Amino acid sequence: MGIGLGIARILVQEGAKVALFDSDERLIEAVREVQGSAAFKVDIRDADAVMNATRDVAAEFGQIDILVNSVGVLRAVPFLEMSREVSDLHIDVNLKGTWNCCQSDLPHMLERTCGRIINLSSVTGTQVADPGQTAYGLTKAGTWGSPTGSPSSSRVRAAM
Repeated sequence: MGIGLGIARILVQEGAKVALFDSDERLIEAVREVQGSAAFKVDIRDADAVMNATRDVAAEFGQIDILVNSVGVLRAVPFLEMSREVSDLHIDVNLKGTWNCCQSDLPHMLERTCGRIINLSSVTGTQVADPGQTAYGLTKAGTWGSPTGSPSSSRVRAAM
């Protein structure tokens, strides 16, 4: 919640209209304080819910210029002790959630041949990993490996 909300505040200060997706009611409340922004309670693991919310954003704001995926769930559990539910949570939120948001926003950007996708990741997975962070590191390394995730391909044209 912290990094995404901080980015939203800066974008609003710079004149952007900002829509935030989160399943956490605390974010929804925090966003109400940021003028020029809107919050949508969306479980980004649900591709249909993301598509529907993205349509609502496009209808309300008229266009989608920038997608910032500041996604992250971390449950530190040693690898051999991690349940399938916990590993799936990491994959579903951090990786599939990022995928779902990119897939729903990209058509709006391609239609206008304009836009940026910024997927925030972590040094965990690509450079370091603390004990219990195997699933988190896997998903963050996966974010780096996606076509829209690498620093050299942040333009929408590279994701076509």
